[in-house]
Amino acid sequence: MSSSTASPTVEGQKTTERILDAAENLFSERGFSGTAIRDIASEVQLNPASLYNHFDGKESLYKAVLERALEPIFLFIERSAGTQWSPAEAEHMVTLIMEYLKANPNLARLLCHESLAGGNHMRHIIGLHMQPLVADGIAALRRGPAEESWTEDELSMLFAAFIHLIVGHFVLAPVLSAAMGTEGLTPEATDQHTAFLHKVTKRLLLPHSDSSESTDEGC
Repeated sequence: MSSSTASPTVEGQKTTERILDAAENLFSERGFSGTAIRDIASEVQLNPASLYNHFDGKESLYKAVLERALEPIFLFIERSAGTQWSPAEAEHMVTLIMEYLKANPNLARLLCHESLAGGNHMRHIIGLHMQPLVADGIAALRRGPAEESWTEDELSMLFAAFIHLIVGHFVLAPVLSAAMGTEGLTPEATDQHTAFLHKVTKRLLLPHSDSSESTDEGC
């Protein structure tokens, strides 16, 4: 179908996606407070008033950006949480998330801005998506071999540690690379970090005796 005969619904969806793309870029650079609706409208060559035909305001647009960016992560964790969290399954989840963050670097910046601002704009996402997924993830850890090595309280910290290790690479690599003489956020450096996380995952999830044996064997 040519653009001249395309339905308004299709054109409206395309415009909505363009708005979300522009908003994601600006919010990731400046955070919520530092981004104005007029700046987003300018990026997509719209009158600011026209943008309100697609979103009620900056708050609803920001939430839509966060939800769109986080949805694949939620799906990865949800699928893994439905299985027994073996080291192999955890490594697979780590790989999926690392590949997604490598391809979508704005997400780590969005999370960094939002966390520093107190996370208030993510409350609905936390309650609707994150809390159930975290509970499912901890329950999966409890069913796996990690349960033999960690206390009940530590399992929740272990789950949080996985998130820190993954997202932290994309947040801190630009700073740490200068201090440590590493390559920062190049694809090669991210692949090396993924391989490192596989080792960490195995050692954190296996019972202590098995982990020691794996270390001795160079696994």
